[in-house]
Amino acid sequence: MATLFGRYLSPAQLESLNFFFRKCMHLTGYGILGWLGFRAARGESRGFAMKWAVTGMLITLAVASVDEWHQTLIPSRGGSAKDVLLDCCGAAIAQLFTAMRNLRR
Repeated sequence: MATLFGRYLSPAQLESLNFFFRKCMHLTGYGILGWLGFRAARGESRGFAMKWAVTGMLITLAVASVDEWHQTLIPSRGGSAKDVLLDCCGAAIAQLFTAMRNLRR
């Protein structure tokens, strides 16, 4: 696959594409985690409550922080506070979608 893209893109373009893809996956993965945290806090209840959204955000913040800290312990990796912020943005977007969905009902 890399050779297919390598025929049409320069190494710098491939690196940019890789960077963009990884950051989108951060948003998506931690957005899902934030939504699952919301669902876990909500339990059998219905609707939307800010306390459930905050719980989802706190779960995401905790997991993202521990993950980035863990990456600082691996020589080939590096932890980043920016990635924690990006992860929390993914969770916040999930909470906004959840709130909007419940408003439409």
